[in-house]
Amino acid sequence: MMVSFKRLLSLYSKKADHPLQDDKETLDDSRFGLKVLVDKSSEILDAIDIVAIHGLNGDYSRTWTAITSAGTEVNWLKHEDFLPNHLENARIMSYGYNSGFQFSNSQAGISEFADQLLEDLISWRVSQLEQLRPIIFICHSLGGLVFKQVSFL
Repeated sequence: MMVSFKRLLSLYSKKADHPLQDDKETLDDSRFGLKVLVDKSSEILDAIDIVAIHGLNGDYSRTWTAITSAGTEVNWLKHEDFLPNHLENARIMSYGYNSGFQFSNSQAGISEFADQLLEDLISWRVSQLEQLRPIIFICHSLGGLVFKQVSFL
């Protein structure tokens, strides 16, 4: 069965399935930009940076969060039993951008999101040690396209 891209988007973005539960949240700019979930000192010699980039209709936090059988929310990027436990010298960040309107009348596109990501990374990687840190990117869906557009110098 063939489903058009437009139809697929309309099915995916129905309110019941949409991670943004009300229209007020869609206007909240505090969800956008590079968020440090687990910080590490800029003086750690063998530190790494991990940057997670969500996909279409995603969110810098909710994309990486699941609800346990006990009903509690667990974000595997920052919960002490998951990624931080396995990579003790990792500064873990998540990049949020307005992916919910990417294919509507939004003025911002993938290249603008990529430019903002690069600017945010530069602002967080200030010290010489931080600039030398390896970076691991975890990208989901559209987040991979945003990452691919970043022009690293």
